[in-house]
Amino acid sequence: MHSTPDSLFLVDVAGLIYRFFYTLPPMTTQAGQPTNAAFGFARTLLSLNREFNPRYLVAAMESKTPTFRHQMYQEYKAHREKMPDNLRSQLPIVEEIILAMGLNPAQADGFEADDIIGTMAQTAETRGIQAYIITGDKDMLQLVTDRVHVLMCKKGTSDLEEYDPQKVRDTMGVDPIRIIDLKALEGDKSDNIPGVPGIGNKTAVKLLSQFETVEVIYAKLEQIEGKPLLKKLSENKNLADLSKRLATIKTDVPIDLNLENYAFDPQKQPSQLADLFNRYSFKSLINELNLTEQLEDVNKEKIADMAASFRTVIDKIELSEFLKTVIAAKRLCIDLETTGLDNIQDQIVGFSLATKIGDAIYIPVRHIHVKKSDYTGDIFDQPQPDQQDSNCNDDPLVDQQLNPEIVLSMLRPILEDPAIKKLGHNLKFDIGMLMSAGVEMQGVSFDSMLASYLLEPSSRRHSLKNVASQQLSIPFKTYEDIVGKGKKQICFSEVDIPTATQYACFDVDLVLRLEDQLRSQLQDNDLMSVFETLEIPLINVLATMEFHGVAVDENLLKKLSIKMAENELDLIAQVRNLTGKDINLNSPKQVAELLFDDLALPTVKKRSTDVSVLEELQFAHDVIPIIMEYRQVSKLRSTYVDVLPTLIKKSTKRIHTSFNQHITATGRLSSSDPNLQNVPIRTEAGRNIRKAFIPGGKGRVLIAADYSQVEIRLLADFSKDPTLVNAFTHGEDIHARTAAAVFGVDITDVTKDQRRYAKTINFGLIYGMREFNLARTLGISRPEAATFIENYFNQYPSVRDFIDNTLEQARINGYVSTMFGRRRYVPEVNSQNKNEQQAGFRAAFNTIIQGTAADIIKIAMIKIHEKIKSGEIPAQMILQVHDELVFEVNEQDASPTGEKIKQIMENCVKPYHEMIVPLVADIGIGPNWVETTPL
Repeated sequence: MHSTPDSLFLVDVAGLIYRFFYTLPPMTTQAGQPTNAAFGFARTLLSLNREFNPRYLVAAMESKTPTFRHQMYQEYKAHREKMPDNLRSQLPIVEEIILAMGLNPAQADGFEADDIIGTMAQTAETRGIQAYIITGDKDMLQLVTDRVHVLMCKKGTSDLEEYDPQKVRDTMGVDPIRIIDLKALEGDKSDNIPGVPGIGNKTAVKLLSQFETVEVIYAKLEQIEGKPLLKKLSENKNLADLSKRLATIKTDVPIDLNLENYAFDPQKQPSQLADLFNRYSFKSLINELNLTEQLEDVNKEKIADMAASFRTVIDKIELSEFLKTVIAAKRLCIDLETTGLDNIQDQIVGFSLATKIGDAIYIPVRHIHVKKSDYTGDIFDQPQPDQQDSNCNDDPLVDQQLNPEIVLSMLRPILEDPAIKKLGHNLKFDIGMLMSAGVEMQGVSFDSMLASYLLEPSSRRHSLKNVASQQLSIPFKTYEDIVGKGKKQICFSEVDIPTATQYACFDVDLVLRLEDQLRSQLQDNDLMSVFETLEIPLINVLATMEFHGVAVDENLLKKLSIKMAENELDLIAQVRNLTGKDINLNSPKQVAELLFDDLALPTVKKRSTDVSVLEELQFAHDVIPIIMEYRQVSKLRSTYVDVLPTLIKKSTKRIHTSFNQHITATGRLSSSDPNLQNVPIRTEAGRNIRKAFIPGGKGRVLIAADYSQVEIRLLADFSKDPTLVNAFTHGEDIHARTAAAVFGVDITDVTKDQRRYAKTINFGLIYGMREFNLARTLGISRPEAATFIENYFNQYPSVRDFIDNTLEQARINGYVSTMFGRRRYVPEVNSQNKNEQQAGFRAAFNTIIQGTAADIIKIAMIKIHEKIKSGEIPAQMILQVHDELVFEVNEQDASPTGEKIKQIMENCVKPYHEMIVPLVADIGIGPNWVETTPL
């Protein structure tokens, strides 16, 4: 290839992005926007500039209206599949790239990109300029001349094959100009050009080598040899003429032919290019063009513009005027700065408020005088707290702060008004802090953390600064950037007020900037219903539960700790007696030496001693079950028995766990500080711990409501398996029914052990358990496990079909959905790595079942909370553990309250979905958690 200083490059935009979409691996921004085609296109333009330095470059775009070819022949390209949504969503990015590189896109209504390129190629030919067409479409080869060559993309963006006239002859068998005659005869399936039926490529090439053009062929039909061929040609002249017209690329499209308007300098607008590449996560292109400094400048400018109208409010009159704008707007974005994350014991330091983008205020109420520092008030140049000097008070605004009680009294009518919509990020925390301050915030309508979570449930990056960075592509300072880390971290109350104002106002301003963007993405992914009917209403439910907390019996826990410590010593002695070794069972190294050196057990996972290894070896030696029991007892004592008393709040005499909406990929709630999801119920040690959870006063009892076999019932509903459905509708023991099928016995003859095996299979298959795991869990051989699984699917054939259909849809869509529309993306199902693929399959199926169960319990919680607020149910909801809810209630109200809770739980799905198999809730009433829990 010999590029000249005046070379013209003609880029087939649509052809390239289609090719890149299918040849480049999937790419997305952190916000989930697909980008592989756009990235390939940008990289190609930069590659062309680097390798050939073209003076002119035309980005030829497709018509936005039907073309003249469609008017000529309605079936033109009719067989082409609709553009995939993941590619269509990249078209605006491609247009941004073209503009950011200083190009004028070439486009004309009624004409294809081929016609644009043909016209510009003709212009280059006329003016004696060398032109190169960048495409993946062989239709363009008809334009090849000595001055117009085609660079055909073969693989990705780096492998270009050049076609001159001779290369076209060698490849196609005809001269470039005769390609239109070739298509007139053989047609083109991709464009649905009919050609002459029955004539293939070899015959077409042979005819053209003899007659040159279609017109000559029809002028000399008498010279055609063979009656069948003559008949085909004679009867289809109209199709041949039509096909040639369809295949001919126009060279006279009415477009701008001034080449200077297509001058190519991709770094003409470096700041715009840096911003664009940053927004779409094209970091390699930023580095390639050395745009890091420009990106930093762009971000600083954006941030400075955003912060220009942030202000501190320390005057009642000014606050009152702002609150009038809130009332008029009927919306308020709020964020609290606090002394810590404990919404029971910590205090509010300041309020950041906003009703519209670019107009945020910060109301400091508990900032204190701090050591003199070099703080500038600019959070982007702020030194770390350890750089502070020692003794001087340096913030005059501290003494002018409004009294927190006065601020709360002014805010209360607005915060408690459900007609004024509240927006924020992780509003559950703010609601909890306000509850402790005596204010019950109502009217929550948007939470950017939960919106981000629904869009990317497998991600853990849902902090406001992460979401803002992903969605707005601007890096913002984090909380730790302001207060420091570790031992040198200061309290937010020590941050000077100007710095606090900028930081806090950014929080509410960012939420407002994110709202439309995130709502649009939720809408595009059909997640708005889950967001508005499940996650948003659940915020107040969880905040209320956290605020109430749960009482625990501290004395019982102390006694239990002593008993468990003695049990641990006994287990250590048992190991010593069995092996003759006195080892530290908490040391993986010493346990590994015992198992793999002293006892010569088979090595698993490079001498690992984790629980999966011990389960696999549990039948290899009598010492293994003892070690497993020791670990369980030791973990329960260190995690719960010794820790729970330290978590009791002095002010409430209760433990206040945190319920997390944004952690698990399936939609299940999790809990932390402490994690109450993992307190076991099937073991004696776990039940003893649960006994410590008690009512918080005399005359009070606990009610536990638990969904019975909800996940298997959902499997029956999804699969419509007649045997499974029939077992539930006739009240059969589902585990006994499965056992009868698996073991080939009558249901009346099923033993306890057989039922236990069947129960493991019933639940295990929902979570993707395969024969290896089943064999290890049940202590049987893999062939036996395989037989059990095969018998299971023979009993429930529609379940197998449902699983297969689910996985096929996951492959096609890239995601799965729960009954209520919650999505989880599982790209692993299309992985070439079999282990990753299998993990993706398990995640996909588990999400449909477990995720739907999680949605159901959330619906029940919301409906029960509404009844509690109205006074219809005189109880407090205090705990949620997977499919179980725990309430505290007066003893005399327990029975009727339990019945109302049961009815709501069983009927909660009816407005959304009529289940074939009804939901069943079990109710237990008693003096502590374990006594109330149905086993």
